Amino acid sequence: MSKQSSSLALDVLGLALWIMFIGLPLLLWWAAKLFFRLLRLLWRSPQLFSKDIRCVNGHKNPAIGSWKCSCGAVFSGWAFAPCPVCGRSADYVDGCEICGASLLNPLR
Repeated sequence: MSKQSSSLALDVLGLALWIMFIGLPLLLWWAAKLFFRLLRLLWRSPQLFSKDIRCVNGHKNPAIGSWKCSCGAVFSGWAFAPCPVCGRSADYVDGCEICGASLLNPLR
């Protein structure tokens, strides 16, 4: 066996070992993470397309209206839409109309 062919065999073996012990586990981790994010999005999808959003205690509140961003801008639309000024969306909105609990962003 020549030096060149043995070097090529070692390169192929090294690549196969990298794929088996590093590449494949990383791919599986990424696929599992993507699967659970999609599952969470599907679970929360009714809230995404509803005009009402529920607080942590289950009370209905309007999700469409006028909102004030933490940057100070006031905008109309869905409560968790990106702010037209700073581009951030809220993690939560203060104040259920009934109990005062926070309204959580269904996308997070």
